[in-house]
Amino acid sequence: HLVLVVKYRREVINDEISVRLKDIFERIGEAYNIKVTEWNHDIDHVHVLYLTFLIRLYSNPYFHQVFLQRNQHNNSIIQNPFAM
Repeated sequence: HLVLVVKYRREVINDEISVRLKDIFERIGEAYNIKVTEWNHDIDHVHVLYLTFLIRLYSNPYFHQVFLQRNQHNNSIIQNPFAM
């Protein structure tokens, strides 16, 4: 959850500006694997609810299996770094 506030909380965000801001945020977000799931505004701030690649990856059950296997492997290397 992200809240973007206008400097000095000036009352400048109307529906048209909110749509433009959302378009810009979504366009920039594509480059960083960010997906806007909810967008709300008031006249002096914007609320953005978003998902990132890591959140989507972490919520994948397959990721948990791979992550646990990797951690178990790393722990065994740390405990005995000379084992082959």
